[in-house]
Amino acid sequence: MRWRSKTSRLWQQTRSFAAGSATAGGLTVSAEGDGFGLYNLIDVPAVFPEVDLNGTTVLNFFTLDGANASISFDEPVFAFGADFFNFNDDFLRTQIGVLGQLIAPPPSDDDTPTFFGVLSTEAFDRVDFVGLANDVFGVDNVTTADSPSVVPIPASFPMLIVGLGGLLLIQRRRR
Repeated sequence: MRWRSKTSRLWQQTRSFAAGSATAGGLTVSAEGDGFGLYNLIDVPAVFPEVDLNGTTVLNFFTLDGANASISFDEPVFAFGADFFNFNDDFLRTQIGVLGQLIAPPPSDDDTPTFFGVLSTEAFDRVDFVGLANDVFGVDNVTTADSPSVVPIPASFPMLIVGLGGLLLIQRRRR
């Protein structure tokens, strides 16, 4: 599922979720604590144009110690991913919380998006952005999966095991 604005790409009223919440598509974004309205926004076009990759809805977040934000999903999901801009630039400023686990994602560059995602075997309905220091970042192209991913065993894997077993047998006989 890819989240896209259902309104015109040319204009949509910017909505703030500072110290409150706002809904867009199948997502509810919220901010708690001292979240500043200047940054906690859902908008097209983006307040900061560099965070908008393709004209889709952009989320702008502000976190700091005591001012967290979150994305909630209408239905539980097994995976969440998005393009992040200016996220944790220079040092760890914000952690991502899913199912009670805190994750320290890698920093993103000012000029290039960094994709970051979470994959789980247990369904979750919320992703938290836990502020450690002042962090203003953009999120674009939110993607979710509503079923668990299964990674298949490559067809050549059993052949590899048989081959390695054969080599071990030959080496053993030589001794």
